[in-house]
Amino acid sequence: MINLKDYRLLHLCNCKFNKYHTKRQYHIYSIFFLHYSAIFASVNYFCHIESSHTTTNTTTPMAHFIIADNQDIARLGIEHILQHNAANTIDNAFSKSEIVALLKSEPESIVIMDYTNLNFTSPDELLILNERFSDAHFLIFSEDLSLDFIHKISIYNSFSLTLKSDTEAEIKWAIDSAVKGSHFICNEITNRLINEKKNEQTNTTAQLTKSEVLILKEIATGKTTKEIAAEKCLSFHTVNTHRKNIFRKLNVNNVHEAIKVAIRSGLVDIAEYYI
Repeated sequence: MINLKDYRLLHLCNCKFNKYHTKRQYHIYSIFFLHYSAIFASVNYFCHIESSHTTTNTTTPMAHFIIADNQDIARLGIEHILQHNAANTIDNAFSKSEIVALLKSEPESIVIMDYTNLNFTSPDELLILNERFSDAHFLIFSEDLSLDFIHKISIYNSFSLTLKSDTEAEIKWAIDSAVKGSHFICNEITNRLINEKKNEQTNTTAQLTKSEVLILKEIATGKTTKEIAAEKCLSFHTVNTHRKNIFRKLNVNNVHEAIKVAIRSGLVDIAEYYI
């Protein structure tokens, strides 16, 4: 999710490209785009938290909630938050069968559930439940969630993910988002996903030789193959071969994707190119 301020930044990059048509200047300005798109596009996720602090609070519409949690303190805490809106209606469920029974009578409910302490055997059962009750929204609220579970569930808009270690403000924001039909992933889970992706990219860039890393850094500054060859006293063919090997090892198709990986993995310091 990219907000209006970020769109203005991307528009500025585009304007700069229209004004300066050399490849080198284009690559330099493209780094702005790649850096900010990497931060704000991932995410999905810290934009929710930022918005909760900057957006004027509005009255959340009433909704029917099913709290499915066998941990008393967690269930009572959620009930306390929900009761701030007197229009909300609340039911409690303590098993999968009870959730199903309640959803049959209230198919548009928001189900706040601790997946880990109920009698679900796999995420597939949640997905089947979602298919059966497609008008419901499921807010997963657990102590911890495995990355495999997160990967499998987070791609579905009917599921939101929060942790019991989240702040009260973030939990309230997750509930408000669910009421409005919005997908929500808490900040901690989002950071885990980003760090996992960053580690994958770091492992990938570790496959590069020292020469390839140097060439990649030069490419990131916007230099052409011919310019790099002249500065490094190498043949055009040698630099071009390095370039092809870099693209193959990073599993990218062009310069822009390669720069993006280099920035995210820390091979290229974006601060050096804020021109």
